[in-house]
Amino acid sequence: MRNDELEGGLLLGVMSKNIERLEAERLELIKALEQFLDLVGDSHGVSGYHLNGDIAEWDEFECVGEAYELIKRIEGIKKPPEAINAIQQPST
Repeated sequence: MRNDELEGGLLLGVMSKNIERLEAERLELIKALEQFLDLVGDSHGVSGYHLNGDIAEWDEFECVGEAYELIKRIEGIKKPPEAINAIQQPST
């Protein structure tokens, strides 16, 4: 076996381990994000955020809509209907 073939094999091994690690981390992040979105779907917003007693509704937070879009893009998961309405309807 030539030296460049040996180095190439070692490089592929290292890259394969890195890909496996990154995939495992990706799955952990997706799971954490889905758990957060479950919490969002089961609640109305964040109490105490405005420091005036009002609840900050989830549609006030752009990151919630972005999180749904990210999960939808990565996993093809659709938003629950009540979550879609909460994000798309402005609070009154």
